[in-house]
Amino acid sequence: MTETRHLASIGDIERGTWDSLVPAPCFYQSHGWLAGQERPDFATATYTVVSSGSRLLAATPSYDFPAENAPPLPPVAADREVLRVGTRTGYHNEFLLAGTEEEQRDALAESVEGLADHAARLGSDALLFDFLTTDSLRLLAGLFPVRAQLRSAEAVVHNEEGTFESYRRLLGRNVRKRDYEVRKFEQAGLRLETAPLSECVDELAPLIGQTMDRYDA
Repeated sequence: MTETRHLASIGDIERGTWDSLVPAPCFYQSHGWLAGQERPDFATATYTVVSSGSRLLAATPSYDFPAENAPPLPPVAADREVLRVGTRTGYHNEFLLAGTEEEQRDALAESVEGLADHAARLGSDALLFDFLTTDSLRLLAGLFPVRAQLRSAEAVVHNEEGTFESYRRLLGRNVRKRDYEVRKFEQAGLRLETAPLSECVDELAPLIGQTMDRYDA
């Protein structure tokens, strides 16, 4: 028997339990990132989870924005009052599900139904899944009526072996460009280091700001 719950904070569920559903590339859906995004003054977050006993089957955040902070709506949703479902950053949003294909389908259906009930209580008449991946959209469209709009394209490199050398082989002829860039980096006398964010935030913050300004973010 499954249960659908709406949590007011990501802190209401253990990090390991939530992250057990998060694929490695989906940093922006991880427990730690979502915790850092909780800003009640900007948007009210809710975390909808479907579980069976102690086993988590589905999880997703949703955000209720006050009018003054609401991001622009895509044309496909321009005539609706929406509840935004999924991560707000990273331009990549996919369903966090566990179990067999049938269990995932059932858990997604329960999750979306729970989200619809939550949206109705807030006065919204539609759910907006920003930047949903094609696979997740296909799964959703198999369960509910959807309206979809292509807003951006995402390229994925499948590095099955998961090593730098296997990635290098995937580059084919482009590997020469990569090797040139590595040599140029080494000849410049530069080096790579890993450090706590607290030690480099003063240097990192202006770089992030410049990048966001360049892309009008």
